[in-house]
Amino acid sequence: MRPLVFALALLVPPLLFGNSYLMNAFVLVGVYAILVIALDLLIGYSAQISLGHNGFFAIGAYVSGILVAKLGVSPLFALVVAIAVTCFVGLLIGLATLRLQGHFLAIATLGFGVIVVVFVGSFASLTGGYSGLAGISRISIAGFAFDTDLKFYFLIWGVALLIYVIAHKIVNSRVGRAIRAIGVDELAAQACGIWPARYKIAIFLVTAVFASVAGSLYAHFLTVITPNHFDLPVVIEMLLMLFLGGKESLWGAFLGAGVLKILPEVVERFDDYKVLIEGLVFAVILFFMPTGIAGMLKKLGSRLGRGKPVKMLKSAETNVERKEIPWLRRRNGADKYGNLLEVSDLTKNFGGLAAVSNLSFVVRCGQLKAIIGPNGAGKTTVFNLLTGVLTPTRGTVRFKGMVDTFDTLHRATACGLARTFQVPRLFRDMTVLENMMIGQHARTQAEFLQAVLPAGDTKREEAMVSARSLEVLEFIGLRHRAHDMASSVPFGEQRLLELARALMTEPDMLLLDEPAAGLNETEKVRLAELLSRIREHGITMLLVEHDMRLVMRITDEIVVLNYGEKIAEGSPSAVRKDPGVIAAYLGEAAIRA
Repeated sequence: MRPLVFALALLVPPLLFGNSYLMNAFVLVGVYAILVIALDLLIGYSAQISLGHNGFFAIGAYVSGILVAKLGVSPLFALVVAIAVTCFVGLLIGLATLRLQGHFLAIATLGFGVIVVVFVGSFASLTGGYSGLAGISRISIAGFAFDTDLKFYFLIWGVALLIYVIAHKIVNSRVGRAIRAIGVDELAAQACGIWPARYKIAIFLVTAVFASVAGSLYAHFLTVITPNHFDLPVVIEMLLMLFLGGKESLWGAFLGAGVLKILPEVVERFDDYKVLIEGLVFAVILFFMPTGIAGMLKKLGSRLGRGKPVKMLKSAETNVERKEIPWLRRRNGADKYGNLLEVSDLTKNFGGLAAVSNLSFVVRCGQLKAIIGPNGAGKTTVFNLLTGVLTPTRGTVRFKGMVDTFDTLHRATACGLARTFQVPRLFRDMTVLENMMIGQHARTQAEFLQAVLPAGDTKREEAMVSARSLEVLEFIGLRHRAHDMASSVPFGEQRLLELARALMTEPDMLLLDEPAAGLNETEKVRLAELLSRIREHGITMLLVEHDMRLVMRITDEIVVLNYGEKIAEGSPSAVRKDPGVIAAYLGEAAIRA
């Protein structure tokens, strides 16, 4: 229904304005909407602050313009060549800026945009310089020429809607969930098996292509282009449109572009104050409309819909916890290994400080083992070393019979070694169900092409992931939270949700970092029962925990660390009575407990 309404709305400007000068403004709205959709994917969803997409906008325009005006090739072929050039340049820029974040990335990409504009302005023999590149013809398809503003309006808006649909499909796919997860918390995304570098470069290239297509169409619409059409004020205008329309909405791109392109045409008398007005608009957005027009409309819609009946889950779905999940049982024949994890002489030095020193221990398949010790003993550092968050100074880690000190967290997850964190690292702006589905990333296959053109296998994969997510939520007793935002879930349930998301990675072994921290006694009892049921599925667990009653009750063996060194290892009863452990950590009260 929504696409039909949108399509009908597109007929309003031609019916009202025909071939008047305002059609020119509506064409430009379409061009800038494409640019803002690209920025929304990059800045809004993946949190990569790029200020250089005017450079790709210019590359698309000038490559198309030069090929058509100077070499006489067809506009459609020129557009394809422009996309190819953009991909090459975008890959170089993406690789060069991969490790940059925040304002460092913004400055680097801003410099790229400036360089492109200076380049096209300096090579006048090729680009026409600041006098302009003329002789660019309008686009013709199968003999039909888009030679009027009215005809070009339908072309540009057809392309804009196509790009909107593509972007929408990407955002709501496996790929889109990965991109959004990286934008929220890159480390948590890696814990779900997502390789951030791959998706950062990929979405950078996709958005660069969108900007290039907009540039090509822009050049064929204007027929004469100059560097001023792509300079720094264009970047500012694009950002204004993004924030005015609303980040992370996609359709807000049309609202932002429409307001900033149509309004000046209506109030021409204020043209001399354009820069001042844009500054005021930016200030108003930041202080009073942080979610933009789209965000305000969403809030209004939710308020109007509060009185409508909401479909509730049946009580059986909310109160009864699932006892078994067959597909969650140990993968890849992990039970054939006597020792699932073997750690030998593991050491990590930070300058002159030895955070972990010559640590050796094994975890047998199906075991529930704990690492305890005072604050600063190196427990979380051990987890970081095991999962590739930190690189050991020396020592070896053998997991599932393979000597492999993981160099990245996402590889550890993909190999079946999953973890949680001291403080729950959830994707707070996503629903509980979406958090769960992200956990299956390493076990699914659909990429960008399947997201845009989903075949039967892709649809079945999505349905399977959704069904599995609900099964695990039911298993831990959170199915009733499936459609709640993760940020609205109580802290105790956030702990359970992070554990459930780790289960979605289908691990052979779970590393749980203080899972009982911040829980009340009732929640700790629930956690202990849940860990027992997880263990029944054949999943091995290594636990870092300060609650000694919980540790002594549920674990098979305990490793005790103090100042990065192992001071004891054995059964809970043996560790409880060890004089060195009592002196360093447990205290005399532990003997009487």
